Amino acid sequence: MSNIEELELKMDKQYTDLNKQYTDILSKLEKIEEKLDNINKETNRMEHHIDFVENLYDNIKYPFHFIMNKVSNVSNVSNVSNVTYKKFGYSYLGLKK
Repeated sequence: MSNIEELELKMDKQYTDLNKQYTDILSKLEKIEEKLDNINKETNRMEHHIDFVENLYDNIKYPFHFIMNKVSNVSNVSNVSNVTYKKFGYSYLGLKK
């Protein structure tokens, strides 16, 4: 076998190897794109859920605060949120800290 034939065989093998690597990379890229699409779908679902919760809170926060203030006034407890939720380390729904 001549040097040229050996070089052709070597180049052909390198081409085959590179082509396989290229195919593997494309396959992995397609999988990544599928995962990104799924992440985008889930992110959109989470955004809708967050919007729903925020809208729900916006609709009930004033009546809830009103009721909590009335309960606080009736029971003569000046700081309902800290008495009830002190162990959690935060003030419940923005009531007195």
